[in-house]
Amino acid sequence: MTQQPFVTRPGLGRGDTSAELPTLVSIVRHHAEHFPDDTAITFLIDGDSKKDVITYGELDRRARAIAALILQRAKPGDRALLLFPPGMHYITAFFGALYAGVIAVPAYPPDPSPARLKRTLPRLQAIVADSGSSVILTDSMIARMAKALLVHAPEFASMAWVPTDTLDSGLEESWEHPRIYGDSIAFLQYTSGSTGVPRGVMLTHRNLLAEVEVVHHKFGHVPNSIATHWLPPYHDMGLIGAILTPVHGGFPALLMSPMAFLRRPIRWLKAIASTPELRVSAGGPNFAFELILRKTTMEQRAALDLRNWKVAYTGAEPIRAATLRNFQDGFAVSGFEPTFHYPCYGLAEATLLVTGADHWGTAVTESFDADALQRRQLAPPASAETTRELVSSGSVGKAHTLAIVDPDTLTRCADDAIGELWVQGPIVAKGYWNMPERSEREFRARIAGEDAGGTWLRTGDLAFIRDGEVFIAGRIKDMVIIRGQNLYPQDLEEVVEEAHRYVRKGCIAAFGFDKNGAEALGIVTEVDARDASFDPDEVIAAIRKTVASHFQVVAEAVVLIAAKSIPKTSSGKIQRHAAKQGFIDGSLDQVGAVTA
Repeated sequence: MTQQPFVTRPGLGRGDTSAELPTLVSIVRHHAEHFPDDTAITFLIDGDSKKDVITYGELDRRARAIAALILQRAKPGDRALLLFPPGMHYITAFFGALYAGVIAVPAYPPDPSPARLKRTLPRLQAIVADSGSSVILTDSMIARMAKALLVHAPEFASMAWVPTDTLDSGLEESWEHPRIYGDSIAFLQYTSGSTGVPRGVMLTHRNLLAEVEVVHHKFGHVPNSIATHWLPPYHDMGLIGAILTPVHGGFPALLMSPMAFLRRPIRWLKAIASTPELRVSAGGPNFAFELILRKTTMEQRAALDLRNWKVAYTGAEPIRAATLRNFQDGFAVSGFEPTFHYPCYGLAEATLLVTGADHWGTAVTESFDADALQRRQLAPPASAETTRELVSSGSVGKAHTLAIVDPDTLTRCADDAIGELWVQGPIVAKGYWNMPERSEREFRARIAGEDAGGTWLRTGDLAFIRDGEVFIAGRIKDMVIIRGQNLYPQDLEEVVEEAHRYVRKGCIAAFGFDKNGAEALGIVTEVDARDASFDPDEVIAAIRKTVASHFQVVAEAVVLIAAKSIPKTSSGKIQRHAAKQGFIDGSLDQVGAVTA
């Protein structure tokens, strides 16, 4: 029997679903009134058994208290930086900011170690400067570190530091509902910075409600759903997908910190298996599935029952068909079925999810000729050597529209042609904070010859649509063009992974750089240099040989760097732009390099 999706109105079948609920504040208030004792969020403090649990009634109470505290130091419309480790204090502070009517600015807290602080603090300083945040919401532990942080960032001294983990009794009684509406900005989602300087995406309550409705529909959420996640809560997938979506839907979330997952990936699988009576949605970038495959044994897999993991979504970075197949083969013993895989695509500028697979079917893959793809054309593979297998990111949601547009002429592409993916609909954000010209260019683009067609978001991603399925081919900005040949960086990175046993998988950045006025190919990769037999020259030669044999181009620069040192976003995506900049300014932790 086909299971019916849960979504009808915001409120999702809990209480009065006919009422208009125009903001996230209204929704939490609704849940707190109708089912105050139901569990909203469980956070696994140690990734295993130690728990912090909050009900909808308690979430509402704490949010009101924190909002009242915030409004002692700020006014509605001000920006409030959130500096917390992952956990319940961060979650309640985020909702407290919404309840106060201030604009939340989630940010990854800086690492206090001197070496990492030097690398992470500049991004935080850029976010504070751009957002104009006047308040820092944090916990008592980080507040105690403020003096040490001010030595490196004295501009933070003028901001009000507000710990939200100690609240006066009865403070929530002084809260008054702020004047916020669907078009009010809920928070600034700073882009990951994987391709450039972070930019603050302005997300409204209407954007967020439209987006979570898309997620509910595409994921097929039902009354007995649960979201089980390790994703960092500071960006779109971890915040909107793992926290706001289940809170909006009135079903529970089971969360842990990213470090708990990275240290022992099986913790995530055990958390998924711990609720066999519930329908689990849980996912992450492609690298997470690769990591689980590497870090679990067959005996561990056999001890798991993952038959309840109905939506295993994959997004945020190129999705590899081989990863989906290998994961299915590796976890078949756990009851994982091919229909559980859920490839999807999204971006912060469109709030989160744009396309997603059919949640009752298997992932759609198709092979194309790699040389034709580089010419932005589609053709069957000419040979095994030129075969590139792509995974569909699913179909478009009901609330928005897609177009494939030539990025140069701004005209619609012909069928079966690769162009830039454009999005139109209520999930498209208002624009970038303090960047009106760029917002006009990227969020309010028009298709040439279609004056009545309205404005569109330019995603910067190359894609094509085939039989209703959306295939992502790469990013325009990341494209490497060598003598007229278009090279997708993810293709280069994939072959480099297999070039030598010392190359660390998922830790490679390919990019183009200027050499004597022409585009040249650069490769930066982490290596495992601990083995006494490690020879950097041998590894570099293997990488260059592999690249040349697959793409008929020379890797002009190959840089080997220490393990765990390649720039990544908080969600684990490689920051190609930052890797390129590190190559240019010589700041990478090199263990070997060659530049032809």
